[in-house]
Amino acid sequence: MDRKIMSEKMIPETAQLINQVGIMPETNRVLADEERWLLASMKRWEKNRVKPGSPEWDRNESLRRQAEANARKQI
Repeated sequence: MDRKIMSEKMIPETAQLINQVGIMPETNRVLADEERWLLASMKRWEKNRVKPGSPEWDRNESLRRQAEANARKQI
């Protein structure tokens, strides 16, 4: 596959770097696969992370405050 075509499917900064350096098309394909995997991982993390204001966030904050209070009592 043509390097120019492959790099158009990537993040612009990555594509620009690849075009400047002139990486072989096979390597370019591997980089594109890794980039897709990384973006998918970041999207999964964002979707699954505990967001401020959610019930789980509040429960975690409550547990954290409780643990801090217990630590102060032991000192």
